[in-house]
Amino acid sequence: MKKNSFKSKVFSVILSMAIIMAFAPFMNAGIIAYASAGWRCNCENPADSKMHSEFGDFISAQYHQERVVCETCGAHSEWVEGFHIDLNGDSYCDLCNYDKNGKINAEAKKQNNSGGNNGNGGSGSGSGSESGGSDSSGGKSSGEGEGGSKSDSSKKQDKIAKIPTAKDLTYTGKKQIGVPAGTGYSISGHKGTNAGTYKAKATLKAGYKWSDNTRTPKTIKWTIKKAPNPGKVKYNKTPTVKYSKLKKADQKIAAKKMFQMNGAVGKISYSKSSGNKKIGINKKTGELVLKKGLSKGTYTVKLKVTAAGNKNYKKGTKTVTVKVIVK
Repeated sequence: MKKNSFKSKVFSVILSMAIIMAFAPFMNAGIIAYASAGWRCNCENPADSKMHSEFGDFISAQYHQERVVCETCGAHSEWVEGFHIDLNGDSYCDLCNYDKNGKINAEAKKQNNSGGNNGNGGSGSGSGSESGGSDSSGGKSSGEGEGGSKSDSSKKQDKIAKIPTAKDLTYTGKKQIGVPAGTGYSISGHKGTNAGTYKAKATLKAGYKWSDNTRTPKTIKWTIKKAPNPGKVKYNKTPTVKYSKLKKADQKIAAKKMFQMNGAVGKISYSKSSGNKKIGINKKTGELVLKKGLSKGTYTVKLKVTAAGNKNYKKGTKTVTVKVIVK
């Protein structure tokens, strides 16, 4: 009779332990921490987070909360299969999109869960890189329960704008464009009339970047060169000097009787290149001076006529060959 009573007590104890182990995870007292599974308590006070009891295998965690770290996404939850969270049974981790069959970040999962996942206490919205957290302590997660930020793949790519270059220009007297306009940018300081050096500034429009992958405004130097001096020589008749007069005194011949310099820009000056030594020239007026005693004959004289130019025209020199008859 005593043996039967003892067996009944032992059976009652074993049955009670089995019931406790079966329903312990759902007890209002807290989540049961299994020491053998490597779970850890989330208590702030280490003194309260002891992992053993007189039962040896588990304790009632009334003031403790146990969680497991997801190997891929770092999230925590009591609902675990292979250290990943799968509340809806679709074979994907609800936080990191890990497929337990081996596929990571499956595109279909991202599209289906574009609204984010809600934790027990945290909330998630938007199709971001971080979804709402899931945590037995109130929804805390690596995303802090907030909707994730938009993925970089959703951003539009900037269009490429070609960096403008300067033209090779020469003065014409009219307004010219030294740096052309183009697609993707606005430009200023790119027009001019007078010869000289200019600076144009090109600024990108929204949605563009330069071909060198920069976005700051570009400064382009450009130049209008001076034009050649337009002076032209027109010859007149060959002048004649009477020998009878030349025997008595020097004789002068004005430049305009020999030639004309038309259209020249800038102050004009003259010089002698070759000819008889008794024939000279006035450097300011171009007047020839035939010195007393020059013999009869026909003389050839080479002159240089120079126009100084100005800010828009270069200095220009013409070689003039004239003949003088003494008879």
